[in-house]
Amino acid sequence: MDYLNNKRKFRFNNYFSHSDFNNKTLIFFSLVVILFSVVRGLVPLIANNGNITLPAYGFSYFLGLLLSSYGLYMAFIKNKYIIRKEVYYLLITNLFFTLYWVFPLIILGTESTYFISMANKCLFPFTIFAFIKIPEKKLIVLLRIITLVVAGFVFLDFIMLNTTLFPNGYDLAFSRHKILRPEFAGFGFTGGTGVYFRPSGIFGTSSPHDSANMLAILFVFWLSMSFRLKGQRFSFTPYAFLSFFMLLLTTSASNIVAGFVGMFLVLAANKKKIISVKSLFIFGLLITPVLVWLYNNYYEDIKVLWIFKDRLGGKEANWEGLTSYYGTSFWNDLFSFFFGWGSSLDITRAGYYAEQSLVKGLFEYGLLHSIVFFLLLLYPVIIYLMDNKSIDKNNVYPYMITILVGFISLWHYGSILRTTNVFVFYAIYAQLLRKDIIFRFKRSFE
Repeated sequence: MDYLNNKRKFRFNNYFSHSDFNNKTLIFFSLVVILFSVVRGLVPLIANNGNITLPAYGFSYFLGLLLSSYGLYMAFIKNKYIIRKEVYYLLITNLFFTLYWVFPLIILGTESTYFISMANKCLFPFTIFAFIKIPEKKLIVLLRIITLVVAGFVFLDFIMLNTTLFPNGYDLAFSRHKILRPEFAGFGFTGGTGVYFRPSGIFGTSSPHDSANMLAILFVFWLSMSFRLKGQRFSFTPYAFLSFFMLLLTTSASNIVAGFVGMFLVLAANKKKIISVKSLFIFGLLITPVLVWLYNNYYEDIKVLWIFKDRLGGKEANWEGLTSYYGTSFWNDLFSFFFGWGSSLDITRAGYYAEQSLVKGLFEYGLLHSIVFFLLLLYPVIIYLMDNKSIDKNNVYPYMITILVGFISLWHYGSILRTTNVFVFYAIYAQLLRKDIIFRFKRSFE
């Protein structure tokens, strides 16, 4: 028995060891893949050359495929059960379902965009086999950098587009986004607010949803991390505030709602740490003079932060666009609902026109396939809710709630599954699995 235990310890320590050269290289490469997927737009911006934009974006995609190939190797050849077997089976099932879905598209020569989304859906999840080796400290440093970059570019866009602090700010922002997205048509809309142009940030899309999605999950992550370790609260709180206020500036209603859901869940889970006479007194003592000063000096400037409410309710809200549904025919819709290929084979327009990523996925991949994929995305949350004995709930809560918010955000454009956002999501996903493995292994020797 001692021999078997020592052998298991050796395999465990070898898998999570960061001292050998191979693991250091893998960890470094994994961090590069995550970071470059977010800041890839800096390459054409620094070079001031829109001709290298698509190659830079393509290189980010290639790096993701390369890391996914390592995950496939681990899943099929080496340490396939290092993660929970349920996650492993969902990964494999989702892969084979997707290959089955893509086969008729290859035969019929469908456009390549569907093959790109195929990798995001069935190959990139295997990066968790690499991300699971990243130590939490390194991941937190990386997420801090990403927070500063994404929030910084959103703020820069907002200032340039809506103030006079930068001469010709609109033109400068337009030129920058023309480099980030050569097909960019301009900031020709105000997103239903009728007040200011919506900032898109480093991702350069004509809408702010991708940046808003990243800010929503980072806001919830930093907020929940600030409650996990009392001594480190002030090292996380500034990032939570920064993400929150920049999220409001995007006026992306769906992501703001997702962020607020996550915030309320975090505060509810930590209500005993918040609601006390001492904490309320200290908070009031600190915040009151700041609010008075801001109100007296910058009221006209800061009231724009509340414009986001116009995106959530009132006559200026545009929920019809988000909830619209356009079917083709009952039988076509029914076929795609159960079997898929709605948009790719032009069977129904239900998924094509719908803005909800969950609905798009359902009509494109079919009911059974979609259930498998959605279960894969949600499984860390299921582990947290269902397993009361073999998981350190306080330690993994920030990762669980962030994954949940990422999944909730699929009720709109599905930015969490885009190449700019997906690796951050799977890195957070893998960190929960990592902590789960370490905790269960230690418990087995108690």
